Amino acid sequence: ATKGKVVVREIDWIKVVGKKKPVKIYELQGTNGGDFPISSEQEDINNEFARGLALYRSRKWKEALDVFEGPVCANDGPSISFSERCKSLMADPSISPKEN
Repeated sequence: ATKGKVVVREIDWIKVVGKKKPVKIYELQGTNGGDFPISSEQEDINNEFARGLALYRSRKWKEALDVFEGPVCANDGPSISFSERCKSLMADPSISPKEN
């Protein structure tokens, strides 16, 4: 009922008790038009974050870090969290992303 009406950003996957596959979690950001539209700046952050997340999931830690610490995402909370994860994974390659 809300498809296309709200703006969300995929943040991560989490394990849920009773589920075999991880579940995607999203950040609710606003509406498409209507009373709570998101800014063009937030749209840029969302696009860069999605690019960094894809690199992270491809285990391209350095490239993902460059995106998360780049000028578009530098002050974004989720980007900062993923930046720290990338640094940990680069410092100790034996760490699994699932543990981080």
